[in-house]
Amino acid sequence: MVHGMGFRIAGIVLGFCALVFAVVSISSTSWLSFDGYWEDGLFRRCWWDWTLGCKQIGPEDPADSRMWFHGVRFCSLFGLLLVFAAFIMAVVGLAKNGTAADMPLVSGIVMISAGLLLLCGVIVYTAYTGDPVVGHISHYGWSYILEWIAAGLAFISGGLLVSAWDSGYYSYPTDKKILA
Repeated sequence: MVHGMGFRIAGIVLGFCALVFAVVSISSTSWLSFDGYWEDGLFRRCWWDWTLGCKQIGPEDPADSRMWFHGVRFCSLFGLLLVFAAFIMAVVGLAKNGTAADMPLVSGIVMISAGLLLLCGVIVYTAYTGDPVVGHISHYGWSYILEWIAAGLAFISGGLLVSAWDSGYYSYPTDKKILA
């Protein structure tokens, strides 16, 4: 195996896991559970007794009028988009090994940026929902935890992809003078 190829493959596998975790986390409704009555996600609220079912969090909902909530949505969705883009770049780069499309450094930097965006979204969500209302029991759900895991996996994946580039396999030609 070519030196650095193991880093690339591990980075791609972890990037795929980060992509799956981010998609599941963003699309589900278990970010915050309130006293056994309902669950909030980024886009829907569902009641556990199913009398009201699930409804979109829209302009009439107080959750949608909070600016920080829109920031969490933006960070999560844009982070998901960047994870997807970095994953595609890494897979195409692996398939086109040795050509101009082979850029593990760029895909690694994009993946680290995606992890940073996912992390920012979760941190803002934690900051604004971290103090539960007195008398009500609220806790974070599995979707929220998956977003933390997706952010960590994106960081690790990006680090592995950057390490694949820095492993010596990708280097500039020494026979050409740069800026000469």
